[in-house]
Formats: sequence, structure tokens, C-alpha cells
Amino acid sequence: MDLVFNDRSDTARKLHNCTGLYDGHPVYILVDANVADVNTIRIKTIPNGRARTIMSDDPLFEARFMPLGYMNLATECVWLTRAPLRRMQLGVSSENVYAYNLNGDFYQNPYSLQGEAYLDLYNNKYASYVDAVQFVLDHRGVGSRAISREVAMGWRDQGSIQLCYRNVPVGVITPKRKERNPSVHLYDTEFSSFIIARLQHSGIPYVTNT
Repeated sequence: MDLVFNDRSDTARKLHNCTGLYDGHPVYILVDANVADVNTIRIKTIPNGRARTIMSDDPLFEARFMPLGYMNLATECVWLTRAPLRRMQLGVSSENVYAYNLNGDFYQNPYSLQGEAYLDLYNNKYASYVDAVQFVLDHRGVGSRAISREVAMGWRDQGSIQLCYRNVPVGVITPKRKERNPSVHLYDTEFSSFIIARLQHSGIPYVTNT
């Protein structure tokens, strides 16, 4: 289904300051209020591409189906989800996306959906399990790391690391000295079967309570 806009203000309301796609690559979208044509927009390939003008009905342009999930920032990751509100925007932006830390609290620090971090999310580029464990240990107390769009880990307490699925705790990791690939001790949750399949596929050792 084509993107349809009623007038120039409708185009701006739905696309301005959003992240969308052009030819399969994430782009930052700008709608110039001084341009009369309803379909003329500016895009910039993220993170550092040049801005160019296209038409919103270009078959290579899309803004409705942008992935969300965990996004790795400098020393922590955030869980991104669509705000459960009626929004007119088609792409993703700070106005229609909620960000949470691994404790489930709203993430208060600045972040961008137009930079390298979101590009990694879109391309499914994440830390390996081993590297994520080491990262959290190196940043204990403040660090967290995602290993996929749906799975992340962060410092828990007294030498342990919490594993989360879609920001719900599903297990704990207790690394021992010089242990490179520590086991995940899984909780009994509704996500257990999915997490087990994911860990098996990735070759990550795990222990269950059963």
C-alpha cells in the first residue's frame, strides 16, 4: 500500500524527524515546510550520508516497518518499543518510541535513532555472548549489552549478571575467574522454551531448574 498524505502539513506530521528506509538502508527524513509539493521530502542515509531530495511515493522509500528492540549505546543498552499511543508518525522517532533501561525504568539520557547505534540494530549487528559478558564485567554497576534485538544482559549484584528477554529477567550469569563462556542459569518463565532454543542455536551453555 502506498504512502498517502492529505496535504503538506500531513506529510510533515507523519515523516519529519523520523527514521525510515530508502533502498533498504535507514535514512533520516526531513520535510521542508517551505516546499509546496505534498510528496517532496529530504532524506539522509544514516549515520553520515549526504542529504538528497526524493518523492515520498518513490518505490524505494518506506517508513512504516522499522525494527525496534535492544540498541547498544556507549556503555549500556536500551530497550526500544513503540509508544502505546495513537501517533501519526510513520517512521520511528523519539516522539513515538519509548526507551527503557534494563531495570524497566524510562531511559532519561539522550540517544539517537539517526546514528550508528540504530544502524547496528537495523543490521542485527550485536556483541557476541562472550564479549557481552566481558563488557558488563568491565563496566560493572553501570554497563549493559545486548546480544540480539530481544536479548540483553546487565550487572545484577555481587558478581552476577542478569539476562533479559524483551526487558523481562529470564536468567542469571555468575562468571567465575578466568571462565570465558559462563553458563546461563535460567528461571522458569513463559519465555524459557524460546530462550533455550536461542541459547542452543548460539552454543551458549545453560542450566535449568528442572
